[in-house]
Amino acid sequence: MEGEQAVKPKGKSNLYIAIIAVLLCLILIMLFLISPLKNLIFPVAEIPQLTLVVVESAASAEDPGTYRILVEAIVEGNPEPQVQFNRNEGIGQVEPNFSLVLLAEEETFLLTAVATNAEGSAEAALELFPGIAVGVDADSPDAEGGPGATDPDADDDEGEDTEDDPEAGPADPDGNNAPEIEAIIYEDDDISDLIFRGESLPVRYAEGRHNFVVIATDRDDDAVEFDIEASHGSLVDITRVAVDSVAFTWLSPANPAGNLEALNVSIAVTASDPAGAADRQVIAVALLPVVGDDGADDPVAAEVTLNTVAVADLSGYVTSAGQVRTGVVLIGDNSSNESIKGYLAFSLATLREVHPDSIISTRIRFDHINKSGRPETFATWVDFKEYDYGPDLDARDFAVGGTRFYKQRAESFNSGLSVQGSLITQVRRAVAAGDDHFFVKMGLDVATNNNSADDLFQFLPGNVVLQVVLLER
Repeated sequence: MEGEQAVKPKGKSNLYIAIIAVLLCLILIMLFLISPLKNLIFPVAEIPQLTLVVVESAASAEDPGTYRILVEAIVEGNPEPQVQFNRNEGIGQVEPNFSLVLLAEEETFLLTAVATNAEGSAEAALELFPGIAVGVDADSPDAEGGPGATDPDADDDEGEDTEDDPEAGPADPDGNNAPEIEAIIYEDDDISDLIFRGESLPVRYAEGRHNFVVIATDRDDDAVEFDIEASHGSLVDITRVAVDSVAFTWLSPANPAGNLEALNVSIAVTASDPAGAADRQVIAVALLPVVGDDGADDPVAAEVTLNTVAVADLSGYVTSAGQVRTGVVLIGDNSSNESIKGYLAFSLATLREVHPDSIISTRIRFDHINKSGRPETFATWVDFKEYDYGPDLDARDFAVGGTRFYKQRAESFNSGLSVQGSLITQVRRAVAAGDDHFFVKMGLDVATNNNSADDLFQFLPGNVVLQVVLLER
C-alpha cells in the first residue's frame, strides 16, 4: 500500500545475535581453560612428590660425642600432603616437615618419610651417618617403593651412573656441574656396582692393608679435588694418580682378641670442584673376624650357612584392585593396568636361639625368574622392603610402608640374582625381636605403563632362598 513502509523481520536478526553470544561464550570458556586462572580457581589434584634434604649435619655443641642431623622433607602435591618420619627427636623444636636425628659416633640410621594426601602416597629415605648423610632413594609419584647415592644431600637413585642414564640430561651450559664419582677400584677389581648398590665389601681383619682407586669425571673439565675419611682404621699413601683419580690405602684396625663380631666401616670419598660442587660415595666395608686357626689346636670359630626356602602359603602377590593369591609371586602390572606387588615370607625357626651379632652375612637368592611382557621397559627399579604383613596376606597389604633394604635395576632382575644391601640389619632386628618370619615386599618404581598388557616378573616361592651365614665357636 502506498504510504506504508516495509517491516523487516526481526527473527533473523535475533538469531545472529544469539549465535554471536554463544561464540563469545565458547571463546571465553576456551581462554579460561588454557589460562593459569583455571588452576587457581580449580586446582588440579596431584599425587605427592617427596625429597629428603639434609640442611644441617654437625657435631652437637651441647652433647659431646653426639651428632645433630636436621633433614627437611621437600614435598609437593594437592591437597597438601602430610609428612610422617620414622624418627624425630626435635618435636617442638622444628617445623612439621623437618626431622631432627641425634646420632652417637659410629651410629647409623635409615630415616624414612611418607607423604600422604587424598591422591596417594610417596616415600623417601636417607641413610644417616654422623657428620655424613647419604641419599638412598625417593619413590616416584607412582612408586611403591637401596642405598648409597652420589649426592649426600639429594634423594637419588642409588648413585647410578648418570652417563648411562638417558634421563640424566646434558650438562648445564650456563651453570656449574658437580663432579661425578664414576668408578671405585679395590685391589685391581672394579667394585663400582657393589658400592653403588649399597652393598658392603667383605674383607678380613687379617688382611690389614686395602688399596683403592677412585675415578671421577667433571662435565666442565674442572680440576677435581678429593677428600677421604674413614670411620675406623687409618688412611695412608693418598696419591693423586691423574687429574681425575686418586689412590689410597686403608689400614684396617687390629682384630680384638677373641672377637667374633663383624665391624661395619664407612669410607667416605668426596670429589669436589673449585666452586664447591661435590659428589660423595660411601664405601661400606664389612670387616669380618678371623675364622679358623688362631695358632692354637682348636679353631676360634666356624662359619655355618643356613638356607631357608620361602614359605609358599605366605608368599604371593596383591593387585591394586585387591586381588590376592599365594603360591606364586608376581611383580609389575597386568592387562587391566593394575599395579602388582610381590611378597615373600621366610621362617626364622632355625635362628630361634641365634644371637643377632653372630649373623655375619645375609642374602636372598632368586634361582629362577620368568617374565611376561617387558616390565623393564617402563620401570627402572625393583624395590625390596622388609614389611611385616602378619599371618595372612590380604588386600590391605597393598600399601605404602616397610623398610627398604635393597633395589635392583629392573633390566637385570633375572635368575641367579642375589639381594643384599642392608638386609643383614633387618634380619638381625627380626631375630632379636623373636619374630617367627621375615617378610619382604617387592614392587616396581612405576605403577603401570597403561598399555593393557601383562608386564610381569614371576617366580615360585620354592625358587627363592634366604641365606644366612653365622659365626659359631
